[in-house]
Amino acid sequence: MEKILTISIAAYNMEQYIEHTLNSLIDEHIIDLLEIFVVDDGSMDRTLEIAMQYAKRYPQSIYPIHKENGGYGSTINTSVKLATGKYFKLLDGDDWYAKENLPAFISLLSKIDADYVISPYIKNYATSKTEQMKDTLDYYPEGLYDIDHMEFKNIVNMHSSVFRTSLLKMIPLHITEKCLYTDWEFVCTPIPYVRTVYVWKKPIYVYYIGREGQSTSISSMKKHYKELEQVIAKVLLIYKKIDPALKAKRQFITDRLALEIVAYLQTLCFFDFSRLKYQEMKTFIRQIKTDSPELIEAAVSCSKIAKASVYSNCLLYPLFVCWYKIKYLTNDQYMK
Repeated sequence: MEKILTISIAAYNMEQYIEHTLNSLIDEHIIDLLEIFVVDDGSMDRTLEIAMQYAKRYPQSIYPIHKENGGYGSTINTSVKLATGKYFKLLDGDDWYAKENLPAFISLLSKIDADYVISPYIKNYATSKTEQMKDTLDYYPEGLYDIDHMEFKNIVNMHSSVFRTSLLKMIPLHITEKCLYTDWEFVCTPIPYVRTVYVWKKPIYVYYIGREGQSTSISSMKKHYKELEQVIAKVLLIYKKIDPALKAKRQFITDRLALEIVAYLQTLCFFDFSRLKYQEMKTFIRQIKTDSPELIEAAVSCSKIAKASVYSNCLLYPLFVCWYKIKYLTNDQYMK
């Protein structure tokens, strides 16, 4: 039977969550239409064992893959190479899908032929045990659109994104390995090749926020901020190759780059004040400003810290450090 949707699950030490994740995908009416890769990225717990148990129950739909640890990007690369589904979507090992909407979504994907499908997603907060739906394209009704005639007012992330598999293979897609923050690299990389977008109005992805060790925690950002810089540099190369006349595609990537530039500058402020970090901030801003000044302007327009950093030539950096220490008293906070 032809697979409609390939789901790539990045699973590193996810034994506590992986059962819930897989259970959200199992619906007897559609399971045969799914191709689910549980990519065990060198786990040291029972993640692979649990995935293999599910594979025994659904041998034509669930495929455990064990590999040496290569980071988030390597799980995507592995799955794209193997994917046979018409469409391709990511799922983190601690997140899940809205099961009640999945059958209708698979039915939709079987009928359309858009390059890119964008849907709402749900934020599920661990600490408050509340949920919030995010529809980044709430100003568009459901339907098929030419991307060059669209307007992207909000950030579109991987939780909202589904790409046509043949498009990803045609590029060909290769996401940075041994590096965090590559989920948004995955979203931005195919954009220059996308022609049509289908906007769907029901949420599929449920994003679990607040788990210890997530890459958006302050402690993780401090540890891996150079990796964020690496991904920014790679996506910047993609951005620069887009014809300026293709305003929608450039806006799509501009807004995402601006957000990550702000995140990078914020992260430097979580360190104790040092001349080294001060120089890093100056060098980073200077390089982006020289290369693509419009990106710095975009970052300035959406962040006070970016605005103050740029206009003061980073001289206000010591004040930022003090302010962030007061605002974030512990290391288990999360970047918003």
